[in-house]
Amino acid sequence: MNIVIASRAVAPLHGVGGLERAVADVCSALTERGHHVVLVTAIPTHAVADDSVLRVSELITVPWAEGSRLRRGGVLDRAVHYPPFVRRMTRVLRARDTIFDAAIGHGAAAAAFAPLRDTGQVRRLLINPHGMEEFSAGGLKRALLTPQRALVRQAARHADRAIALDAFLVPDVMRNLRLAREQVAIVPNGIDVPRVDRLTGPVAPPTGGPPIIVSLARIEPNKGLDVLAAALGTIRDALPAGWRWLHLGDGAARPRVEAAIARAGIGAHATLLGRLPDAELHRTLATATLFVHPTRYEGSPLVMLEAMAHRLPIVASAVGGIPDKVIPDETGWLVPPDDPAALGAAIRSALTEPPAILHAVGERGRARVLAHFSLTQVVDELIALLGTIPPHG
Repeated sequence: MNIVIASRAVAPLHGVGGLERAVADVCSALTERGHHVVLVTAIPTHAVADDSVLRVSELITVPWAEGSRLRRGGVLDRAVHYPPFVRRMTRVLRARDTIFDAAIGHGAAAAAFAPLRDTGQVRRLLINPHGMEEFSAGGLKRALLTPQRALVRQAARHADRAIALDAFLVPDVMRNLRLAREQVAIVPNGIDVPRVDRLTGPVAPPTGGPPIIVSLARIEPNKGLDVLAAALGTIRDALPAGWRWLHLGDGAARPRVEAAIARAGIGAHATLLGRLPDAELHRTLATATLFVHPTRYEGSPLVMLEAMAHRLPIVASAVGGIPDKVIPDETGWLVPPDDPAALGAAIRSALTEPPAILHAVGERGRARVLAHFSLTQVVDELIALLGTIPPHG
């Protein structure tokens, strides 16, 4: 098939967040299967510093914004620059005069395909709205994201199907995009487990010693890292001597998290490691004891699948698609979001389990990833979904 994919960002050209990695993995997997994949995205902002490889048949880049001083990817930046960025993508694709068998749009970038659908240049159209932050946010942030919500809904009106990343997210996709149930298909994010294993290399799993708690996310308010700091402050003296919290990732809210660490009195235990090369990141995960994801709201976090692939027991907020992955007392423990007391109690409970129990929880997590969330299986499901849609035009 001749497939065109649109996304505001993709790894490693714009960093390696969850959406960026998910887009890159699907592009590469479809290309490796012999499909002609055209990726249209913003002009790269990052040098490729590790082995994060993006494989596509054609790469088309267009300017996101020129001369802007707004923080790239921030709320105000998206409010101002997303609509003209989408129009630029449409113009570039229309000028090619190419008929695409299928188009897959990620987030508001999917709106670039709406005019092409009307003219028959796109014969099948899927929209993947991912975490739908523009619908979850409140207050001023929600108001600023009004143009982004409008773009997502515009794309949904023209799409054959909208993708929900988990069964738990289907009602949210229906409500936010104003769609009927038959217009929503479930295709989860997936990860390339063999790649994770190659990156990790021969790292010995933890064998006793002080526990290492690890988290992985951009440092943004919605990720709840300040909640995790407060939670660890409530149990700091109840944990084994020498315990550590390592956070992988960076972001604009780092000062807020550093202040929360200071308030909690856990500065001697907490380290914000920042952005690490993929191989180092995965080796760090492989040597951890427990993975904690304290997010306030979420879609379907790829980082959690990576942690589960490393056989890590999980403590996470019961939001978005997380309950589809973290099964209580089977692959981890769930807590209400924004609740430091509940989060601290769950972490303490997990770390008091015998090592054999934690090991079994981690093994069940990896088995769940292999059974339901491998990249191979996800791409199979995506191709099968496209096959059920009669071509237009």
